Amino acid sequence: MSELIRVDQTPIVEAGRECRAFMVVRGETLRLPYVLEYHRSLGITRFFVVDNDSSDGSLEYLLQQPDCHVFSAPGSYAAARCGIDWLNHLVARYGNRHWCLNIDADECLVYPDCERVSLPRLCDYLDQTGADGLFSVMLDMYSDKPILDTVYQPGERFLDACPYFDRDYHFRRRTGLRPFPPQEFIGGPRLRCFYPEFTEAGMVGWNLFRLVRSARTKIGVTSSTWGVMPPMLVKIPLIRGGAGKWLTSHRTTRLRLADIRGALLHFKYFSDFHERVITARAEGQHSDDGSEYTRYHAALRRNARLSFCYEGSVLYSGSGDLVRRGFISSCESYKAFAADRVMA
Repeated sequence: MSELIRVDQTPIVEAGRECRAFMVVRGETLRLPYVLEYHRSLGITRFFVVDNDSSDGSLEYLLQQPDCHVFSAPGSYAAARCGIDWLNHLVARYGNRHWCLNIDADECLVYPDCERVSLPRLCDYLDQTGADGLFSVMLDMYSDKPILDTVYQPGERFLDACPYFDRDYHFRRRTGLRPFPPQEFIGGPRLRCFYPEFTEAGMVGWNLFRLVRSARTKIGVTSSTWGVMPPMLVKIPLIRGGAGKWLTSHRTTRLRLADIRGALLHFKYFSDFHERVITARAEGQHSDDGSEYTRYHAALRRNARLSFCYEGSVLYSGSGDLVRRGFISSCESYKAFAADRVMA
């Protein structure tokens, strides 16, 4: 891919299977130190990172990391389908035979017993059971303060700043002919605070909104809060290289999913959120014509001191609690596998 220019000099050694992470970043110096360290602790060996024209020192920071292979992409993020074309190109080139993790700089992967079972061990289990991908939900994490006051310092644990999540989520089967992935994950603070009309809509209501969105696209309505669907809260972030590819940030080609389910803890809501919303709207690089960010902006204009905390907020206590709540899932064969495994 001509617009990707490799800018690091670190040799890429192919000496056996690894767990490799693939990322696209733009202006992420605040989050990069911890997101890299967290996934190193899980067992990621190498990071293949596309820097999309950062001006905050992200590129320079990445070039100092001995396990990061860095590619510059000065082109349009939107034209690359929100960076998916760049990621698929790198996975095809550097991910074959490896397990490949697609994460954003504000996401941390968790899965059953991740506190004691390393990511390479998890991938051993996926190999043994013939799985090609790990279906995961997205949990928006937040603090007990207004977003504007949720100050985070680089290198700190994300959970120290944003340790809460919503208790009110549920799964729903997607409609259509053999949809993949087959389930939606519904709920969370974005639904409550930015898309309140969807909270009681039900299946029929959501399908009606989808028709409105389709009509909106056909008549060319852009940069509006009208007809905008809430973001998808499911991803397949971990796939076996060569088994499939990402179609969007949230969907892959059809592949065999694991018999367990993980989650991505999503740390979008630090005090820089307001500024990032303004920047995203101005640059127009996100999907759906930036309408998601237009909706965020409208809500923040109504209440600049917006806080997600409510009576249903839950303090994160580990993967076991997410299993008990049914957000992530284990199974008997995985429990037996994990029983004598410890973090490598």
